[in-house]
Amino acid sequence: MLTIIAMNLVGTIVSHGGLDSIADRLDPNTEKYEQLSEQKTINETSGNLYSYGGMALTVTIKNMEVGPTDINGQPTVKVTYGCRNLSRHAIYPNAVADSIVTQNGIELRKAVVTGYNGNLDLASKKIKSGETSEKVSYHVLSDMQTPIAMQVSNFRHKNLVRSAFAFDGSNETLTRIDYSDVPEAPKVDKAAFVEDGRVEELNGTILHFRLDSLEIQQNDEDEPLMVARISWYLENTSTYETFSYHASVNARQGTETLDQDYLYGDDSSLILRAQADVLATSIYAYELDDERTSVKLTIEGDDTVLFEKDFEPSSGTVV
Repeated sequence: MLTIIAMNLVGTIVSHGGLDSIADRLDPNTEKYEQLSEQKTINETSGNLYSYGGMALTVTIKNMEVGPTDINGQPTVKVTYGCRNLSRHAIYPNAVADSIVTQNGIELRKAVVTGYNGNLDLASKKIKSGETSEKVSYHVLSDMQTPIAMQVSNFRHKNLVRSAFAFDGSNETLTRIDYSDVPEAPKVDKAAFVEDGRVEELNGTILHFRLDSLEIQQNDEDEPLMVARISWYLENTSTYETFSYHASVNARQGTETLDQDYLYGDDSSLILRAQADVLATSIYAYELDDERTSVKLTIEGDDTVLFEKDFEPSSGTVV
């Protein structure tokens, strides 16, 4: 009878994912890694990242090289790095690590490359305890002159591994350089930036934004889209952040909220991050119910309307 009760108990624990939580509580590294996750560390090329629940990785940025053109013919960079699981149980690397590849202080968007389906990214599969898995990602280059920087951090942005690479004279090869040799990103001219609104966070971070344009474009299926371009920059932040962390954009025709659409090559900065004081642009595209009814675009922060504009699709007029 005791055996049956024990088996039933184990079955109940497994069915509710309880073995993972028990493993976390019994893992002697849980408290140690939690403390290490709060300690500021900066490592060049290779170092450890720590998180809660006894999770940790050694991350090594192995190489950057000029990649193939993406499906739109744009140049890319291929990044190769390794993740070794320091935890006592199998984990997904993205439970610990957050990676960003940048030029001029702005994140490079992921590239869609023929033959690559993302099966080597941080969320693709678990790594067993003590094992190392090689990761590969492709990113669309903004140009082929500016050095490229990569940072991999834990989600508290305390533990950081970084590396940088520069193009040679032929723009065909990338060579590792000292991270300190990456030129400072161009800063926004704050005096010339006429904002339409701002969001001031409790931690002191300030988002400044303006609406640059509203226009009609077509998606891949030749359906009409309203496309909004919003310029923005952030003050008082030490990490890479993006517009959508602080404000939301919505569009309505009458009482109907419009669905967002994907405008390849233009919508990248919807989720892309930037350094403080670097001017960036976010692109929002919306599927129109028709081309006759006016559209109201609103920008909101914490459910408060910060800015709104009316747009007439038939004439392309902003009211």
